Formats: sequence, structure tokens, C-alpha cells
Amino acid sequence: MRALYIIGNGFDRYHGLLTAYEDFKKHAETNTKHGADLLECFYSPESLWSEFEKCLANPNYNALLKRCEIEMSRLPNDATKEDAWHNVCHEISAEVQWLFSDWINSLDIKTEKKLNLTYDAQFLVFNYTHVLEDVYNIDTSQICYIHDDYENYIPIDMGSGIINTKRYIVGADKNLIDNSFNQSELFDANLMQIYRRYISKDVYAIMETPKWKTFISKLSDNISSIYALGHSASPVDQPYFEEINRCLPKAKWFYAEREYGCENSEKCNLNKIRI
Repeated sequence: MRALYIIGNGFDRYHGLLTAYEDFKKHAETNTKHGADLLECFYSPESLWSEFEKCLANPNYNALLKRCEIEMSRLPNDATKEDAWHNVCHEISAEVQWLFSDWINSLDIKTEKKLNLTYDAQFLVFNYTHVLEDVYNIDTSQICYIHDDYENYIPIDMGSGIINTKRYIVGADKNLIDNSFNQSELFDANLMQIYRRYISKDVYAIMETPKWKTFISKLSDNISSIYALGHSASPVDQPYFEEINRCLPKAKWFYAEREYGCENSEKCNLNKIRI
């Protein structure tokens, strides 16, 4: 019987890669001129990787307003506040994408095998590194990199010219964004909608892509075990888990749980979707 592995960032961190949110933050602050300005736009609650999406969903409204005021001064007199919001949110989205790609490309993935993986398994990978291929010699045909569109390059204008960068799917849960805006004293419904458009990660749209549909079509009844390694099963990603569970109702789930307590642990999040 075959296995399915669901690989999250904890897998990379277990192998010694510097892929925690705090590592991205350090890279953004010290390696690029845009990083410090960008990070001022978000509140950073913790250093766990899962907090990166919460960070994107929790903007610093004063910093956004400041950017909006600067943008308004650049626009024609007939421009609206919404025009400025669109430009600011587009800039932030481009900066996140570029900085993220720059950071991923800077990572050193020289590491050794630490786990005995089943080599005829299927792999659903939420990471942006290729440890499975480069270290474990897993064939690419067995792997679905759901958030890594590594064959697709997009042009990004960083102010000093157009840069072609790899496209990584990075964004926040729409519900987290809505909650964050609704709790702000500076609530602006138009800004919330515009911000969601540029910063959110639409999981259901991803699940309509050929990549996901091809992955799902390869799952079969002979998969008896599902191993979630280093994945928090956070709310934004739970639709993936729910569909896998529907496709493989008889499979037994195993998970590698963090040692941070149960409130936000993998076990608790999987229990929420009745796995």
C-alpha cells in the first residue's frame, strides 16, 4: 500500500533550513533596501512561519495611510482615494512577492536525509524549496508544489526597473483580513476590499487549477497512510485537507506535532476538520 506525504515548513526547519518567519524578516531588513519599509506596513506577532500569513492579514493602518497620502500627492488632481489605495496595495503585493522570491533564492539547502521516506509515495508540498528532489532524490512526477509556480516568472516593477521573478503564491486568509479590518478604529470598507484583492490567498481558486486537479486525480484507494510532516494545517489551508480526506476516507492519518501545546497544534487543527 502506498503513502501520501503532506509537507509543511516544519519539514524544512527540521532539516536545518532557515525558513522561519523571523529568517524572512531578517533577510528583508538587512539584504534589501525595500525590506524595512515593507515590514513597517505589518504587525509581526510571533516568529513562527504560520504567523507570516497572519502578519499579512494584520496591516499597520497608520503606515498604509501614510503611503496612501504620499501616493495621492503623486496622482492627478482628479484621482480618488480608491485610486491611491489600489496603487499602494499593488505596490505592497509586488514588494512581498519580490522580497519573498529573493529570500527563497538565497536559501542554502545543503542538508542531509533525516527521515526514512517511502520512495513510491505521492507528495503534496506547501514549501518553496526542493529538498525532496535535491536531498531525497524524489522524482518530480511524484511531487505537487501547490504554492510554488516555479516555472512561471512575472515582471515586477520595484521602482528601479522591471525585474522578472519567480511567482510564489503568498497571501493571507480572507477571513483574517476581514477580522483585522473590522477590529480597527480606522476601518475603511473600501480599503478592506482592495487590500483583500491584492494580499489574500484564494485557496478555492487554487483548487480549480490544473495542478491541483491533476494531483487529486492521482490519489487512489491504494493509499492507506497519510503523513502530515511539519504542517500546521492552519485555517487558510484546511480546504486542501478536507478534499484529501474526502478522496481517501479509509486512509489513516499520522502527523508530526510541535511541542508548543495544543491550542494551535496540528492535532487540534486536523480535529477541526474531523480527521
